[in-house]
Amino acid sequence: MSSSVSEDVLNLSFLREQLIRQEETIIFNLIERAQWKQNKMAYQPGGVKFKNETSVRKSFLDFFFEETEKVHATVRRYTSPDENPFYPDSLPEPLLPLMSFSGPMHPNTINLNNQIMDIYLNKIIPNFFVEGDDGQYGSSVSTDIQVLQSLSKRIHFGKYVAEVKYREDPEGYSRLIEENNIEGIMSKLTNMEVERRLLSRVFRKASTYGQEPDTAEADKHFKIEPSKIEELYRDFVIPLTKEVEVLYLVERSKGAAVSFLGPSGTFSEQAAHNHFGKNKGIGCARFVACNNINEVFSNVLGNKTIYGIVPIENSQTGLVHTHMELLTSTDNIHVCGETYLPISFAFMVNNPSITLSQVERVHSHAQGFEQCKKWLETNCFGKDLTPTPSTAKGAELTSQDASGATACIANLAAGRNFGLHVLRDKIESSTTNITRFLVISRNFSQIPTGSDKTVILLDTENKPGALARVLLKFAEHGVNITNIQSYPDKETGFNYRFYLEVEDHCKSPNFASALEDIKTMTIFLKIIGSFPKGINPFQQP
Repeated sequence: MSSSVSEDVLNLSFLREQLIRQEETIIFNLIERAQWKQNKMAYQPGGVKFKNETSVRKSFLDFFFEETEKVHATVRRYTSPDENPFYPDSLPEPLLPLMSFSGPMHPNTINLNNQIMDIYLNKIIPNFFVEGDDGQYGSSVSTDIQVLQSLSKRIHFGKYVAEVKYREDPEGYSRLIEENNIEGIMSKLTNMEVERRLLSRVFRKASTYGQEPDTAEADKHFKIEPSKIEELYRDFVIPLTKEVEVLYLVERSKGAAVSFLGPSGTFSEQAAHNHFGKNKGIGCARFVACNNINEVFSNVLGNKTIYGIVPIENSQTGLVHTHMELLTSTDNIHVCGETYLPISFAFMVNNPSITLSQVERVHSHAQGFEQCKKWLETNCFGKDLTPTPSTAKGAELTSQDASGATACIANLAAGRNFGLHVLRDKIESSTTNITRFLVISRNFSQIPTGSDKTVILLDTENKPGALARVLLKFAEHGVNITNIQSYPDKETGFNYRFYLEVEDHCKSPNFASALEDIKTMTIFLKIIGSFPKGINPFQQP
């Protein structure tokens, strides 16, 4: 699926048409909001009381807006690269299948909505709307949301403008970025004549839209003073848009963006660094922490990052089935790499004076509990084991417990990040504990290295020996199968498909011959990636 701007219409003339249309949306939304007073209680935490509730702990705007974004998130709104949520940490997973988005925008995670919200609350509401309280809180915040969303859309549209300008002079922009010359980039982006025409245009539009056309000249008044719309653009919209453009160009010149399960300190982050490198600067990878694995997939499909890193299998506990389900059920996702990471856990607390016997609650990811099962059975019998989205999140929660009765199972890096103290180290059940991570992308690698793997999804007729005949064909052509798993096809109930990993590239003659033979033996066949084999440190000679 394409974003709102496709490659074939990417030019400044088309973008200016879009920006002009967005001007009208912003002006009409502000005029609509101006019919109600400022209603400051709607923006104060606990200011608006709910029926049967004493108050809401956040402002009414925050509550209403956050709930609105949650609903929109369920239908994939914020998986699009054009959309930027105001409450990204609160969004649920989409109910609809994830989609892949294409378009000219370079993957990025730029979001200035916090600044937009601050400007709206502190500058726009006090200056644009009549002071006082008319009790119309629902109507006020409903239109507040429309204003904020239209402003956000307009300001973040600067990413497309920056992309066009970069393509006009890539060498010039790259040189300025290499020099960290932000003022030079800003100057190169600025066209004073275009800005002058913009300010004149929004003034005229506000003058036209903001008054009744048939009213006598002496009785005319503006619903919003046109000069205020002009000031809004001059003081906020234009500067914020250029800030977006600068940030976009800087990110564009950096290396590939990689999503991982956060927060900082997870094994996923370590695996991402191991695979893509830890260096910083122009051309080096940058890493984006996600709240859950679904967000990793969503970022890749939404073109917010080029790659994602996904733990798929542990040497002690086997497959991570929820991650396998996402991999096999998500369209337009390819596997383009793998990496292995030795896993070691520590038992850590916030208070150095706390002893093991005083710990009442332990935080960790479900995999952390499972991989330290033997130690936990001996040392933590009867304690409350509380699962968290990641081991590092467990470390973060432990650092926030002032009582000291909470501990976590995580790696030492997470402990250092959150200032924890180690009670026991190396508590994993096996000294050869290792996790395999897959690298996902929308791109399919077509270059064989001579030491590759290929991931295949297939289904056969439900007849005796049908799968065996397929596997035999791989053997006949000298293709070694290293992994085979069955997984349910949700669209057909309890019918099962098969996930295979083979030691070969899809472009090799042996694999191509095997594939040609099995096409007639399968009712579903899909290659989701060929990639260089990762190095298992416990299997090195």
